[in-house]
Amino acid sequence: MRSSATGGLPVTVDESSVENDGEIQRRPRRKHRLWLVVTLVVFAALAGWIVFRFSIKARLKAEIEAIREAGYPVTCQELDEWYNLPAEAGNAADVILDAALHFVDPPWRAERLKNLPIVGPTRTVGRTVQIDAQIRSLMGEYLADHAEALELLHQAALMPEARYPLDLGDVDKAVIPWMADIRHGVLLLALEAAVHAEDGELDLAVGSIRSAFGVGRSLRNEPLIVSRLVRIGCEEITLDVLERVLTKCRFSDQQLSELAEMTCGAEEPAAMLRGLVGSRCHGIHFFENLTSIDMRNLGEETIPVPLLEAYEALGLADREAVFYVRLMNRYIDLMRLPVEERRAEASKIAADIANGLGTRWFSRLWLAFIYREIVTDLRHIGRLRAARSAIAVQRYRLANEALPEQLQELTPAYLKDVPKDPFDGQPMRYKKLAIGFVAYSIGEDGQDDGGREEQREAGQRSGTYDITFIVER
Repeated sequence: MRSSATGGLPVTVDESSVENDGEIQRRPRRKHRLWLVVTLVVFAALAGWIVFRFSIKARLKAEIEAIREAGYPVTCQELDEWYNLPAEAGNAADVILDAALHFVDPPWRAERLKNLPIVGPTRTVGRTVQIDAQIRSLMGEYLADHAEALELLHQAALMPEARYPLDLGDVDKAVIPWMADIRHGVLLLALEAAVHAEDGELDLAVGSIRSAFGVGRSLRNEPLIVSRLVRIGCEEITLDVLERVLTKCRFSDQQLSELAEMTCGAEEPAAMLRGLVGSRCHGIHFFENLTSIDMRNLGEETIPVPLLEAYEALGLADREAVFYVRLMNRYIDLMRLPVEERRAEASKIAADIANGLGTRWFSRLWLAFIYREIVTDLRHIGRLRAARSAIAVQRYRLANEALPEQLQELTPAYLKDVPKDPFDGQPMRYKKLAIGFVAYSIGEDGQDDGGREEQREAGQRSGTYDITFIVER
């Protein structure tokens, strides 16, 4: 409180009230500035989000256009058109499916079937196992009951093109029930090869093995990873019976040469590429239709739609799609590398995936298994190369009445070059045994186990082993 004179009259001024009036006047200005800051922050965040959304959209569009420019499909409909059948080509798939109509397993699913090798529950028959007369009779009876199916399978195996009735344009309806039929057809042919070899009908045995490879080859153009894996399974069945017949029988050089051509023809280094292309299309479809996908079809729990809509609205789905497409592109490019360089590059990609997943939840569903399938493909190539090497050894032995000391002795008469091990790029390994020999790849662990064979029986998978082809003769 202070006094002042105005016109000679004393005036009393209350200082506290003056200060309060000033504070009251400043409050609106502070609120105004606060709202201005908040508004600017919101607008900046909104602008940043818009820039992020447009940049991510542009990046995803660029990735997709690059795929199309490379000549590959992007959508499921394009994938369906990519899986085509050349005009006027006969369709081996139709003949194989007709053969499946003649499978007569139900009457056999009793005591008799369980005793059958190859097609029965045991599936395999050892290389040196003696088949007694009763089992041999049972095998003949089973083949006689499947005579019509076998005739059609042999016919289909001679046809170079196949297109199964798969609608890849509708991913929700893309069912593939014929996989079991293809596998059973190969088992039938393997059984037939074993019986022919048992009876000394070696030309017929060679023909059955050729047809087994041919039926598996009907899946070569199907752009699904599972189709490649089924083909690998079919060819492994064929290689198992080939091991047995080479152990049991003395084939001519001409017959061995034909078998060598089969194993060489079965090795298609880029065979997995089509499956990877198909998987990329399905992944793109997934990210484009995130809110309508039934997660249970992928083995995942259902995610609330509002969460998926928010994930899409924020641009996170497109961001993850870019991540996914770029990694799949690297896997597809990997298939153009020499076989011996693929394992190392696949390991790098798998590490980048593991480091970059973070909150990219859905990419984990699509990318986590790819590395293992590429290794499976390499393992199979290793087995085919071991088989080819073993056949060359047999041809050398037929001509020289002795086993070679090393595979290099087989060139150039029986091998143009010694095949390389898919896992380390070194020549395939070879070792004499007490009876016979083994040709082998060291496998994915990179460890040479001296040609130790994998124990496939239940409960005997411990320890390390190589990828082998063994002839005990």
